[in-house]
Amino acid sequence: ILITPSDTAGIVPTIQKARDAGLLVIALDTPLSPASAADMTFATDNFKAGEMIGMWAKAKLGDKAKDAKIALLDLSTSQITVDVARDQGFLKGFGIDLKDPKRMGDETDPRIVGNDVTQGSEEGGRRAMENLLQKDPEVNLVYTINEPAAAGA
Repeated sequence: ILITPSDTAGIVPTIQKARDAGLLVIALDTPLSPASAADMTFATDNFKAGEMIGMWAKAKLGDKAKDAKIALLDLSTSQITVDVARDQGFLKGFGIDLKDPKRMGDETDPRIVGNDVTQGSEEGGRRAMENLLQKDPEVNLVYTINEPAAAGA
């Protein structure tokens, strides 16, 4: 079984039943909680990927990074681990202090215009960007969870 869980702990009892029945379970892109609940995990280090993107964005802005107006276009309000890891990694890489690295949207840095959700879609990216531009029309840096959300933004 190949699985990309949205509830990394809630699915574990069902995964255990499958493993007890002799099935091999591989988590894709999102480790289970605990990670040992799957036979194997094949995933990107999403925090590190976000961190690298944040570092790149900060370097591209140079001296203007201190005055950035950042719009964060996330996946959902459910605090899905991949979504949280990328978002928080991006902020850390950009040099923003994280309140709780396992939770998005709790930072107080004035450079953050806000977070909005996209459902990972182009339409969602457009709607979220419109919302954040209404909040502050001077947004000059946009983080998105994926390419369709970026295209919409």
